[in-house]
Amino acid sequence: MIDYPSPAPSVVVEDLDDDVCLYRADIDEVLVLNQSAGDVWRLADGRRTVSAIADQLARVYDANEAAVQADVRTVVADLVARGYLVGAAPGGS
Repeated sequence: MIDYPSPAPSVVVEDLDDDVCLYRADIDEVLVLNQSAGDVWRLADGRRTVSAIADQLARVYDANEAAVQADVRTVVADLVARGYLVGAAPGGS
């Protein structure tokens, strides 16, 4: 798993109320993220680690940290596998 997830350069993003719509023209695919997965996407800016994203969301949702860590890792792994997130240099450089 990557430590500093960042959006792939070719992804087009559209906010749809609480959801996030992602589009990859290279494979002509649209992916709609629900609110919680969309929150992970919005925080995956290349400056935050996966753990930092999960910690922030656990605080915001007042949820169990271990459960949120597992969920965030699952979302990030899926988005990396699909080519929507890529690894960034530490700190977003």
